[in-house]
Amino acid sequence: MEPQNTDTETPVQAIGEHEHAGATPEEQKLAVIMNIAVIFLFFVSPLVGFLIADKKQTFLKEQSRLALNGTITYTLFLVASFFLNITVILSIIGIPLMALALVLTLYGGITGAFESSHGRLYRYPMSLNLVH
Repeated sequence: MEPQNTDTETPVQAIGEHEHAGATPEEQKLAVIMNIAVIFLFFVSPLVGFLIADKKQTFLKEQSRLALNGTITYTLFLVASFFLNITVILSIIGIPLMALALVLTLYGGITGAFESSHGRLYRYPMSLNLVH
């Protein structure tokens, strides 16, 4: 029989690829609000989150950066779809591109809020890494 460990310490858990070690509950709440606000304010809420996060709030800063990269990418999609929709023939590409950008924004905001509430970082799908 193996001796049982009577210590009250809990074992150290491995941090996953997307988990953040120092996410405080306050940072998680702010990140959830920021991700939900992405649906309505687009890239404004991650920009505000990125600018107000100080050096101690690494989780909020990193999640804001990831959300900002996603929403800037989707803004580029919307601008491209606008110019494609000006010409009637290319609107075959522009309309689905616009729908894709809006669906990705909705999906990213909801999923980002869910992941942030659990202290995990979330990278928006199909996002370019523009802000470092």
